[in-house]
This record gives sequence, C-alpha cells and structure tokens, in this order.
Amino acid sequence: MDNQKQPPSYSQTTNELFSDLETSSTGLSEPEAQRRLKKYGPNALAEKPPKSTLMMLKEQIIDPMILILLGAAAFSAILNEWVEASVIFFIVVVNSIIGIIQEKKAQSSLAALKTMSAPTATVMRGGIEKIIPASELVIGDLVFLASGDMVPADLRLIQSANLKIAEAALTGESIASEKNAEAVLSADCPLGDRKNMAYTSSIVTYGRGSGIVTKTGMDTEIGQIAGMLENDDAGDTPLKRKLNAVGKVLTIIGLIICVLIFAIGALYGRPLLPQFLVAISLAISIIPEGLPATATIIMALGVQRMAKQHALIKKLPAVETLGNATVICSDKTGTLTLNKMTVTHLANGDDFLNKKILSVQKASQNSSSYQQLMYAASLCNDASFNLDKPQEVIGDPTEGALLPLVQDFGYSALSLKKEYPRLSEYPFDSIRKRMSTIHEINNEYVAYTKGALDELLPLCDYILTSNGTRKLTKADGRSRQYSRLIA
Repeated sequence: MDNQKQPPSYSQTTNELFSDLETSSTGLSEPEAQRRLKKYGPNALAEKPPKSTLMMLKEQIIDPMILILLGAAAFSAILNEWVEASVIFFIVVVNSIIGIIQEKKAQSSLAALKTMSAPTATVMRGGIEKIIPASELVIGDLVFLASGDMVPADLRLIQSANLKIAEAALTGESIASEKNAEAVLSADCPLGDRKNMAYTSSIVTYGRGSGIVTKTGMDTEIGQIAGMLENDDAGDTPLKRKLNAVGKVLTIIGLIICVLIFAIGALYGRPLLPQFLVAISLAISIIPEGLPATATIIMALGVQRMAKQHALIKKLPAVETLGNATVICSDKTGTLTLNKMTVTHLANGDDFLNKKILSVQKASQNSSSYQQLMYAASLCNDASFNLDKPQEVIGDPTEGALLPLVQDFGYSALSLKKEYPRLSEYPFDSIRKRMSTIHEINNEYVAYTKGALDELLPLCDYILTSNGTRKLTKADGRSRQYSRLIA
C-alpha cells in the first residue's frame, strides 16, 4: 500500500478507495492494523525535543548588539570602570532572561495543539465495532462518527446522515460544513469545499457518519500546521534587521576611532599602552548600551498586551513586526468571531400580531406562549451543554444558541428532555428546511418544529396568544410580518 502515489481520496469513489488502501466496509483485521501501526507509527503529532535553557541563552547572546555590549563590558572592566561594566552586564542579563522566559512560554503552543486530538475512536476491526485509543488508528481503518465526536484522523467519508462538522480551525468558517459521502470531487478542490472529507480535530455538530482513515499523525491537515509551528523561522523582523545594522555600523565606527586615536597618539610619541586604553574607551562610549534594554522592555510590554487578547508571541521581535501591519486581510468573518451565536431578540404570538420584536431582556417570562417557545427550544434541539465545561455547548451553533436562552427563562433543557423524551423525529434537511420532534406531554402528543421562517410561516394556520389559540387571517399580514422578522 502506497497511498502517496494515488489520486486524492476525495476524488476517488468508495470502491477505488477500498482498493487503494487495501481495506473494506468491515474495516481492517486486528493483525493487519497492528502491522500498519508498526510500519507507519502512531496517529500522533511529532514533537521536537524542547530547547534547553543553555540553547536559548546561546541564541540570546550571539545577537550582534549583545556581543558588542559584552565587549564593552569587558573593556570597561579592563579600564577599572566597574560601575559601567556592571550596568552593561546587568542589561545583557535582563535582556536574556526576558527572551528566555518568553520562549519557554511559547513552547507550550504545540502541546496545546496536541490536546485537540481525540483521545479515543470508534472503529470497525474485523467486522467488530470497538473503541480504541486514537493514537492506534492506522490508514484503512473504518471510523464511526456521531454528534459531539472529535474527528480522530483525516477521513474519506463513506456514509453520512445529515452530517455536519465544524471546521473553523482549518477553514475559518463559523458555521458547520454539511458533508456528503457520495460526492466525488475534482483533484484541485480546495479544502473548505471537500464535502466528502472529515479532518482531524474538527467537531461533529450534527448527524452521524463513517469514513476510512486516509492520513494520520503529521500527514494530516492539522499535522501540517503543527509541522509549521515546529520549523524555526529564519527570517529576521524589521526591528532586528535595523538593530543588527546599527550594531555593525557602530562596530565599524568604533574600530575606525580606535585606529585613529591610537595612530594620532603614536605620532605624538605618547606611551602606547595608555594610548590604546584611551582609544578603546572612546570607542566604547559611542555604544548605546541602553538601546537593547529599551527595545526589549517595549517588546515585552507588547507581548503582555497581546497575551491579554489570547495571542501567543513566540519570539519577542515578532511583536514589532505585527505592530507594523496596517491591513489584515481575512477571508471570512468567521475567523474574527468567537464561533458562538446568541439569541438577542424574540417574538411570541402577541408580539407577532402587535408588530413587535422584543429583546430577550424585555420579554415577559411569565407568558404561556414563551413557555411553549422554551419547550420547543429545548426539546426540538440536538445541542447540549458539555458536562465537563458547563458553559460550552456541543452541537450546531444555531441550536446551541437556544440553550442559554432557555436557561435565562428559568428552564433546564436537560431536565425537559428527560421528562419528555423524544418519541419520534424528522431531522432537518436542505429540502424540508425544518426539524420536527414528537413528545408526550400531559397525556397528549405534541410536535415541535423549528426551521427556516420562510418555510414555517406559510404552514401556520393558527397562532398562540395570551388569550389562547386563534386562527390567522389575511388581516394579520403574514407576509408583511415575515419581512419585519427577517429584517
């Protein structure tokens, strides 16, 4: 098996994929999986050994300006200028400490990225469904996905049922991507449009599916990002180039001054050793020993301000490069958001008839129609709160936005789902554009539906108001109200 020479998996049919990866719809056998695991290694991100403190110190010291300062400190000590030598040496030490501390903080960037990897995966091995550590996945494994799962490896989907996957980390799209396992795409299809693929670390927000592992570890899309983080950036920032240029100029000027002063003194017959020390002293005096310290302090303050905005700066000079940016181009607004939706306004039957749309804060929580709205938002909903992180929602962002609203009205979506379990459902699809669930409440069967307003409103013949249910008439201006609600 050598899938590196084969066409991209998203441009292959299922049968072609099975043939190329030497697998089937029943997955790999356990012995074959172990053989591939031994051959290709675990499904994990590679990590270089972290730099030692001595290596970091070496990188800090070999900077041209720092070398000049160390030379200045040494010559100051030779001239018995102990105060000046101590101050210069202290500046060098502080500069090195700040740089080392910042780089040690940045070493956690790849470790944080690795935590995005799924700890376990549901696979089919030898026709038997089982749960294994995600690190043991190999190319050719058949993996099952369900709502709330984290994709454990790059997969070519072979089955999908209303499957949606949030891929914001890779594509910047805040809305989950709809998947279609039956699609066969062109070889040049961009990543964001690959509807028959699922990528490592993305989250299944809706539906279910299954797929064949096509890439693991560092070969995955997220692994390529990790590889870029591992590579050292050899390019210098504008500030570093300028400081290096200043250091070189000052070094040349200092050497010229040394030669001139020494030559002039020699021509006048002055003692050579004292004349040499004077020349060295004058050369040292032109070195701005406070410059590196000032630049380091300013950059450190910039790094702290960036950290408060949750931005990690790996190298101190990099913050100056970011400061020089005047325009930041972004493909989608999703890259600039929290990937989180919030309900801000709503309307019940009375509001609809009175041509009002209220903010959540102004809505009456005692209204019976709002109570039914909260029931619908809780029961006709596949999203849920993360039990480990109560403020985090698992599922589609649109559905997830309804859960905090339910809480604000004093209800518990989890309790309502337990009290009134779902008896049947019609999942949301692109044709019907709505989702319906059926529940038994007070010995009556109740169907709750949510979906696109342009699909739901024409189907409504009655409206629930504070005075009970009444029939909608032409005088209610259904089309005009629709225009107001979507404005």
